[in-house]
Amino acid sequence: MRRPLAIRFFIGVLAALLCAAAQPASPTEDPVKIAVTTDIIADYQRFVGSRNIAAIRFYGGAGARRDVIELVLLQQALQLGGFNQTIAIVGEQTYRRTLHQVANGELIGSGALVWRADTADLRNELLVSSAVIEDGEFIVGLYTAPQNLRALSATPKTLRELTAVTSLDWKTDQLTLQALGFKQVHLTNTWVSIVRMLYAQRGDITLAPFQAGDHMQLESEGVTLVPIPNIKVALQGSRHWIVSRQHPGGPAYLAALERGLAQMRRQGTIQRAYRESGFLNSAVAQWPLLQAPKPQPPERPSN
Repeated sequence: MRRPLAIRFFIGVLAALLCAAAQPASPTEDPVKIAVTTDIIADYQRFVGSRNIAAIRFYGGAGARRDVIELVLLQQALQLGGFNQTIAIVGEQTYRRTLHQVANGELIGSGALVWRADTADLRNELLVSSAVIEDGEFIVGLYTAPQNLRALSATPKTLRELTAVTSLDWKTDQLTLQALGFKQVHLTNTWVSIVRMLYAQRGDITLAPFQAGDHMQLESEGVTLVPIPNIKVALQGSRHWIVSRQHPGGPAYLAALERGLAQMRRQGTIQRAYRESGFLNSAVAQWPLLQAPKPQPPERPSN
């Protein structure tokens, strides 16, 4: 479905502006494109402002959230690894569309991390970075509207009576909610629609990373969401950046990314960035952890 002209123009302008935050290109090279969903871009602009990406050393503050910080870390790793071509950041509507645009070479890579499991059907079209978040490290909260007192008073035993909301594209979230026993899981297209459904109490909770700050509030689209106290959830699987096998610059891009990531891991930058942005949050260290069981492989039929 084609977007209205005004939206396409807005996204194009954003892409042009965001090029300035990336590294300079040689005059003979066109920018390479990466994409993130459009809900990330406003917070990314708030966080980066007029700063040079390479100069950012503190990963908290206005606009900081996990996926914004990952977009910054990606560009810093590429710079450290010696990738000197300009990166144009473009907005896309859905996670699934970004996967397929990388697969067909329209984009050189994803701006956001993806679940390794979501790349299985595209293994011939995609290159996959080393894990940035290892299996079992992705800990999230159950976020709800602050006026939803029923959700806020839920316990691990009563959670399944709530209505969960998540994206059609987020298979790991869907499987986790099902494994945790939620009787109703509503699926929608975008993060924006998830937020609006929770605000209108057409759903009770969604899975979302913890945020920095005393109350770990999540601000999005003018809506505030808060985590249900004393409950956290571990999502199964590792998360990676994907790179296109079809793009002529893909192998060099991935090689530079891995060199940069190795250096950032040695320096502790990635873990520090996740702590400062609130994703790795000491405030929930003692909260009980709900860990959905890993899916079991189907039994082989007996002979």
